[in-house]
Amino acid sequence: MALLSAVGRKLACADPAAAQKRIVVNNYSDVAVFVRVAEHQSFVNAAASLSVTPSAISKAVSRLEQRLGVRLLNRSTRALRMTDLGMEYFQTCRAALDQLDKAGASAIDANLAPSGTLRIEAPTALGRHLLLPALPKFLSVHSNIRVQLTLTEGSGGPRPGGADVAIRFGLPQSPELVARRVGEVNFVTCASPEFLAMHGLPVSPSDLAPTDCIALLNACGGRMRDWHFARAGRRISFTPASHLALSDPDSAVAASLAGAGFIQVHDLAVRPSIEAGLLTTVLRDWATDSSEVVYVVYQNHRQRSSTIGVFTEFVASLLPRPAGLARLQSQMPARREQTSLSLRTSI
Repeated sequence: MALLSAVGRKLACADPAAAQKRIVVNNYSDVAVFVRVAEHQSFVNAAASLSVTPSAISKAVSRLEQRLGVRLLNRSTRALRMTDLGMEYFQTCRAALDQLDKAGASAIDANLAPSGTLRIEAPTALGRHLLLPALPKFLSVHSNIRVQLTLTEGSGGPRPGGADVAIRFGLPQSPELVARRVGEVNFVTCASPEFLAMHGLPVSPSDLAPTDCIALLNACGGRMRDWHFARAGRRISFTPASHLALSDPDSAVAASLAGAGFIQVHDLAVRPSIEAGLLTTVLRDWATDSSEVVYVVYQNHRQRSSTIGVFTEFVASLLPRPAGLARLQSQMPARREQTSLSLRTSI
């Protein structure tokens, strides 16, 4: 009611003697009646819309004017006109009542059982390896929800006519989006056992030839993502120089499985292949020095429904996932010596 209080203070300045009567003992139902009268510019029409008598409408407006100590309406047998103060009061009160309506609708919606169709956008790898395995349980708990899931490498957010909610890596910059941080995923570096048998097991990032590292393109702009490592305060970064650059983590995993080289992707994309022994993590004593924060986002102008709420909690319950990437791998052949490497190193 901050808006109503602000107008009340201004009215009190116009008539200080009325200060004791305004707002403190206000009856906001009279305010709603006044707003309806101002909208219809008629006591009779306002009464009809509220299913009460014109007399009751007139008495409500009179009570409001008496409490405020000012005249809001000029009445005559032919016309009903608002005073200047009445017009300002009407505009502010109407905005405040609209806010109350929205708050009430949000509270009612939050109390309803989650239901209806929920359209979701998610990154391909996250959708395949995180959402899809868990969705059956989610749908069994919330049997009145129907899910439409679109997997995409886009970095935007829900938009009119599109998804109701989206899962995104990184915080969206659009002021039209509400974002809730639900977890993060870490990056790991790995290669196929066959590739390591041929090229050796690296023990330092300087053992990685950039030409042996499969590039992963950022969703925005198509720029190749740098690789990062850190240990004991030392940081090493470089840009992969492989002849192969791919747009999504799953494609990078497929290429590495085929023996195309090293990859550095988030653990959700690579976990199944590592657990199956098809890929081997390397440089486990070097942190990848990077992670991606996961957000659930939806339109700012929409009240968060109970359906979006339970889905957000569901995604948050899936992150972080149980540790499993640090288990010991089979010892691979010794690394080969490298003669050329272009690294950007900062201590």
